[in-house]
Amino acid sequence: MGSRRLLVAKWAEWIGLGVLPILTAIRSVGAAANPSNLLEMLYRDVVGAYVPLVAIFSLLALAGKAAQALLSAESKTRVRAALDALEEACFNAVARGDRYYNRVTLFKAVRLGTKLKPYCRAGDRYQRGISSFGINNNDEGRNEGMAGQAWFRNATVIVNDLPTCPNPWSDNDPACQAYADRGLLTPQKAGRLNVKSRSILATPVRNFKGGQWGVLVLDSRLPDTFGPEREALVTSFATALSKML
Repeated sequence: MGSRRLLVAKWAEWIGLGVLPILTAIRSVGAAANPSNLLEMLYRDVVGAYVPLVAIFSLLALAGKAAQALLSAESKTRVRAALDALEEACFNAVARGDRYYNRVTLFKAVRLGTKLKPYCRAGDRYQRGISSFGINNNDEGRNEGMAGQAWFRNATVIVNDLPTCPNPWSDNDPACQAYADRGLLTPQKAGRLNVKSRSILATPVRNFKGGQWGVLVLDSRLPDTFGPEREALVTSFATALSKML
């Protein structure tokens, strides 16, 4: 329901913005002083009501934009609560003091499907500086990281036991290069990650209409985190999550 309300708000904005140039064009053409048919009468009425019509459709566009902001914030709050629940279910065997080793992040495809941008993350740790990942539907090599691979393959991908890498990072260090290669990133991109996770699970997420929406990523600093049981839990969750998007 929230997704439908958001769609209605978008249509309100688009209609409001779309009608304004049409009204301007009609006014520039002008109306006949003595209309002789229905179309000329309609033109006369529109030109005569130009100012109030512009006001009405401008307000419609503004209301649609404001509603989108409100509904998006409301939707994100619900999604984050769901991600918190997934984190609790997936890592309930981990001591609470070590929960920060594991993260649950939802990425949304933006920029005409060229990038996965962070949408929200469970918990309250590592909320800033979340990396985005490039995606490309026509070139597998331009899909960055496990998130990009999950998007391109339209399937769940898992990597465990990524190599440890030294701190500070060096693009020329063989250990750092090995980490980047296993994670399907360039050394430069891998070096910018705030956390060098050693286990990653990424699965595609669809919207309520069934179209590709983004990717759900779970990662851990522990080396052997994701197996069949957790994979089944996460993929089932991703399917349910689509009803909220």
